Amino acid sequence: MFFSVYRKNMEPTLRPGDKIIAQVLKHPGQIKRGNIVLFREFLVSSCEINRVIGLPGEELQIRRGEIYINDKLISGIKEIRRDLFTNLEPITIPNDCFSLICDDMKLSRGSLYLSMIHTEKILSRALFVYWPLKHAKYLL
Repeated sequence: MFFSVYRKNMEPTLRPGDKIIAQVLKHPGQIKRGNIVLFREFLVSSCEINRVIGLPGEELQIRRGEIYINDKLISGIKEIRRDLFTNLEPITIPNDCFSLICDDMKLSRGSLYLSMIHTEKILSRALFVYWPLKHAKYLL
């Protein structure tokens, strides 16, 4: 599956104009924390793209821009631009959903920077940026 990035919400990882190759997913077990996924929201004809931050059944919390899963700080995802003023009380991710987040929390503050997406809405996992060549890189 080929996809063109058109929004700034995933900067610095992805920029508007980047073209990516994505793998169509057969089952939700292929999705891991940190993956960048393409999904279709309710009543939206185009695909959106965000990063998986929370898995089904986990408890998610944001304290001063730091992401906690099951009360443990998640530090392995370096691409996310933190916003120190972002807080979210603990929420449990439903068993049939994933929690997705934009890489640029500052840009997305005030709009939807964090979302719960039903498993069936996730279409594919981004694998590689192939254009422009100066941005070419693996995304796994």
